[in-house]
Amino acid sequence: MGVDVLFLSRFNAFCGVSTYTEQLATALSKKQVDVGALSSDFKIRCEDTDIPCVVGWTEDGGLTDAIETVLELDPKIIHIQHEHGIFKDTIALSTLCDEIKKKTSAKLVLTAHTVSTVLPRPGHDFGRLMRRMDAIIVHSRLCREIVSRYPNIKDPERVHFIPHGMLDFVAPMDRNEACKKLGLNSSKKVFRLLSMGFISNPKRHMVMLQIAMTIVKHERLAPREFELVIAGQPADDAKALPELLKKAARSFDIEKNVHIFSKFIPFEQFKYYYGSADMAVHMVKPSYLAASGSMRTDLSHAMPIIAMQGNMTLDLNGGVLKVGSTDEMITRLFQLSRDNKTLSLLRKQAEHFARDHNWSIVATQHLKLYENLCGKAIMNRRQGVRSALFHSSPWLLGSSI
Repeated sequence: MGVDVLFLSRFNAFCGVSTYTEQLATALSKKQVDVGALSSDFKIRCEDTDIPCVVGWTEDGGLTDAIETVLELDPKIIHIQHEHGIFKDTIALSTLCDEIKKKTSAKLVLTAHTVSTVLPRPGHDFGRLMRRMDAIIVHSRLCREIVSRYPNIKDPERVHFIPHGMLDFVAPMDRNEACKKLGLNSSKKVFRLLSMGFISNPKRHMVMLQIAMTIVKHERLAPREFELVIAGQPADDAKALPELLKKAARSFDIEKNVHIFSKFIPFEQFKYYYGSADMAVHMVKPSYLAASGSMRTDLSHAMPIIAMQGNMTLDLNGGVLKVGSTDEMITRLFQLSRDNKTLSLLRKQAEHFARDHNWSIVATQHLKLYENLCGKAIMNRRQGVRSALFHSSPWLLGSSI
């Protein structure tokens, strides 16, 4: 007895890839696909989850123990949600894939969440890993073009573009109610920027503070006031960052204009943060290609975005105002604080983008790929698997153990 699709990923953890996997697995489950996850032990949230998940490997160790669980669950599809910081030992992952190929009939699928703009040299470990896959998924057409040129990809048809999924559209809630819940000023005189998601160094929150200081000190938005809200769980390597940001806000003399909510924010509370803000802000400019889950969460809540133009914004064509410098950002914020018509247009674009890329649509694209690989429709055997396998495991996430 086995599952249809088994995800090899972080799951039910404080991580963007984990959130992506959970949302995709949930959307597939709603389509009567029997899904489960074989997760690493990274920072488990210990919350209930509708998707069965077994903790079966450690990111700092090897993956040799994972094969036993794979054999027990006998999946049709093993879908690896790959990010280099999660699968640190590429050779160990390749070895596991070889074992899977040798001992099962499962098809291997890999989603590359980050893609280098530089092609790997022939014989590179990551290139060798990709060669073992029956299908490779990327989140943009540019990524597909680049990965299709990898030296080890002899058949470019194995590389598939499936966009990053998005939460169902959530209409904005009343600003007064949202601000009251968070203890913020609900006055329309306040123009409020929101930075939502994990608090980490790559997000350049300190630059956001410098922008806030320039706007406040020179009264760039007068007669409106300016506020910046930073909300999210600090990353593992940025535990001290929230306090550093608060200290910097005090030294810039903008403490009353900056609000930092340093905590994990569950989805059911997102509406308050988005309802209290006028725009979301993103400063990330990575050298690699990737799709931003946090930006898509903003757009799903009809939140217009102002962002530094870069590899994270290439595939976003609705609801996002892209700027090339901090000076341009300040200028555009001045304009937008007086231009409700443009803000309304950006909100409409965000809504359309969210509806066109919701998880149900994206899950259907995944399901079609899975079935093409298997050569037949994927059947639902959910009840038997959950009772016979997952519920007998002491490592089942979401249990009361």
